Amino acid sequence: MTNKFNVFVLKNLKRFKDSKYGSKIYCKLIPQKVFLTKWNGFKCYLDGRDEGVSPFIYFVKSFETSVIRVLEKEIKNGMTVVDIGANIGIMTLVMARAVGEKGKVYAFEPEPHNFEILKKNVEINNFKNVILINKAVSDTNGINLLKLDSKNYGAHSLHSKVIPHYNGKKIKIKTVTLDTFFKNKNIDLLKIDVQGGEGNVFKGAKNILKRNIKIIMEFWAEGIRLTHNDPLKLLKELKRNGFFINFIKKDYYVHSYPEQVIKACKRVIIPSFLNKNVTGEVNLFLRKTKGNEKDILIKDP
Repeated sequence: MTNKFNVFVLKNLKRFKDSKYGSKIYCKLIPQKVFLTKWNGFKCYLDGRDEGVSPFIYFVKSFETSVIRVLEKEIKNGMTVVDIGANIGIMTLVMARAVGEKGKVYAFEPEPHNFEILKKNVEINNFKNVILINKAVSDTNGINLLKLDSKNYGAHSLHSKVIPHYNGKKIKIKTVTLDTFFKNKNIDLLKIDVQGGEGNVFKGAKNILKRNIKIIMEFWAEGIRLTHNDPLKLLKELKRNGFFINFIKKDYYVHSYPEQVIKACKRVIIPSFLNKNVTGEVNLFLRKTKGNEKDILIKDP
C-alpha cells in the first residue's frame, strides 16, 4: 500500500509524536486544524489532527502512488467514475483531472467533517465535473450508525471491530446501494476503499457487477471477515461475474487468483504505528478482459 521509505518516515514521525516532548513539537510542525497545502499539482485542504491521510500528504508528499498510476492509466477523458470512500478527496482530485471536463466523478463520503473538506478541495481546484454525495455505500438504503476513529479520520466504519481507535463515538448517516443510485446511470470505473466494507458494497451492487466496468480496490481480508463477510467467497463471486483479478504492483499489475490474494494479505503485516496490528491489505485492479500478465503502467524516464 505504501512504499518502504514512506512507512519509515511515518513510523518515526508517529514515534516522535508519542514521545515525552515530541507532541508539542509535532503539533508545531503540522497545524492542528484544517489548513491549505499543495500536492501533486493540486491545492489540498488537510486536517493536521488526522493521523491517516494528512501526514502522508504533508510530510512525505506521496500517497498511494501505485494506485494513482493505475487510475491515471485506466481513466480516459469523458469517462464516468465513482470514488467510494472518498475521505477528503485525494483520489477524487486525481480522478477529476483524469476524466476531464466532459467526464464525471461521483464521490461518496458519509462523515460530515471529511465531507466538508472534500467539498473544499473540489471547489478550490475548480472542478465542475464532481458530484458529491454525503452517504455511505453499502448493502441497504436507509439510515445506519457510522462509528468514528478518534485518530485516523479515514478509518471510520459502519463496523466498530475494524476501527483501530474506537472510543464509542458514532453518528447517524445515510446509506445507499450502487444498484439503487446508478440504476439509470452509466459508469465506467469504481474505486473502493471502505475499511473492509467491500463485501457489503458488492452485496448492494449485484446488477452493477454484471456491467463491463473496471474496479480498483483496497482488499483487506481480515477487515472483510470482521464485517461478517467471507473474503474468499467475495473474490470468487467477482470471478463468476467475469472479472479478472490483478495485483497492483509498483509499476505493473499481475493476474492472480482468489486464493493467492488471501495468502498475500496474510503475508502483509501492518505495524501498530500505521493503526492496524493485524494482517494487512493489498490493492487490486479488476477488469473483464485478461490482458497481459504484466502490464506496465508508467515507464521510467
